[in-house]
Amino acid sequence: MRHIQVKKNKELGFSIIELLISITIISILATAIYGVFISISRASTVQNASAGAQQNVRGGLELMVQDIRMAGYNPNQIPNLAPIEVAESNKIRIKSDRNENGVIDNTDFEIITYNLVNKQLRRILYEGTLSEVRHTIIENVTGLQFSYSGPNNSIVNLELTVEENSGFGRSVSRTLRTCIYCRNLGSN
Repeated sequence: MRHIQVKKNKELGFSIIELLISITIISILATAIYGVFISISRASTVQNASAGAQQNVRGGLELMVQDIRMAGYNPNQIPNLAPIEVAESNKIRIKSDRNENGVIDNTDFEIITYNLVNKQLRRILYEGTLSEVRHTIIENVTGLQFSYSGPNNSIVNLELTVEENSGFGRSVSRTLRTCIYCRNLGSN
């Protein structure tokens, strides 16, 4: 019979140095992955805030454009109708006979005011009457500017700026400008 001789090998496993090196490498990789995650998270947050600001400013601007274009709509030729009753740099009040009844009354969006109060873009229906209704259209508005030109102030230039918090102590600001031709004022 043959004798099988078994050599004694070193014990299987890892040494302390190998463990420390492995932990160091894993820590470096985890830190790098965490850094990439934080960077992507911040970029995503900023992008979402930017898109939110852009959407808010677009929606508010579009509503204002629709209303301002109707200034002076007067199918029944109401005498002494002041289509743009207030034309200030940060406020506009328009009138129109939208229901075509020959009277500017406190219904059917016939008297509309836009202004900026405490970073809120406000739409005021029937301002100065018992039927007055105030709505906040957009919050975090940092700028609202109207300028007027053309015959009878028939061209209204509008600039609207909205700022949104993007987290991490930062904010994103979006400004849109448009030129509105009041189709009912050009020939008056």
